Amino acid sequence: MARKVLTDRTLKSLKPAASHYDVWDATVPGLGVRVSQTGRKTFVLMARIRRGSHPTRRALGVYGAITLADARTKAQEWLKLIRQGIDPIIEEERRRAAELRRQENTFAAVAEDFIKEKVATERKGREVARDIRRVFIPAWGSRPITDITALEVRSLIKKFKEDGKPYQAFNLLGYARRLFNWAIGQHVYGIESSPCDRLKPRDIIGEKRQRTRILSDEELRAAWQATEVLGSPYGPMFRLLILTGQRRSEVAKASWLEFDLTKKLWTIPADRMKAAAPHVVPLSDDALRGSPLSSPASSLIQANMHS
Repeated sequence: MARKVLTDRTLKSLKPAASHYDVWDATVPGLGVRVSQTGRKTFVLMARIRRGSHPTRRALGVYGAITLADARTKAQEWLKLIRQGIDPIIEEERRRAAELRRQENTFAAVAEDFIKEKVATERKGREVARDIRRVFIPAWGSRPITDITALEVRSLIKKFKEDGKPYQAFNLLGYARRLFNWAIGQHVYGIESSPCDRLKPRDIIGEKRQRTRILSDEELRAAWQATEVLGSPYGPMFRLLILTGQRRSEVAKASWLEFDLTKKLWTIPADRMKAAAPHVVPLSDDALRGSPLSSPASSLIQANMHS
């Protein structure tokens, strides 16, 4: 089998013939170029794929689509795999499938699965989903979830702390930790360790202090006056917040069936409470007068209770 040192000049000078023919490279053993009857030039590697087998010709790529230098590099890589007892075609398929999985398992895709399958039914699910979509997906969305590093998580969380938002930083770190741990537990996204594993909130954000800020009498008065300008439904809703001291979501998601206006009691069901237990809120006369409970709808319900 005659060989010559292949060059681009040599390759360009090869002309089609009545039948295809091969020209072999003197630089890389087994590397050659097959020239078809139409003049198409395909790099090939001739090698014994398995010990004791006959030499097999495998295509590396068409000249023009890959360069001579790339063909030599690929041939050398394939020869190395063959020496290790690995079929390079099978190995390429395995790598191609792995790359496809990486592209499908982007952070955005996994995050949306997490929101749909885990977060959507939780009491604070809407808030968690909003922060994941607003903070994490814009930062990492198009990248494989396996590529996100601890340094990247730390830098993102640290920015919120430096912007004077430490409580949001604590929440975001918690969301990220849950998301990565959930993804690991599914065993389908190719991720085996979380970049949050060694990130300690105290080291990144500092000590978590309980909030002690409360509204002064003047601030409460100003807030109450503002609710009169807001009108329904937000004005009455904020007045009920002030008069009952309950959480925003508990007031905003309340239904009429939770209220006993005769006994002046509001029973928040367990599935809407953080402690997963029903919570009974006594209603003052001011709460009944200055909140949504003073609307025509409440009067109708109260009348039905008496009838």
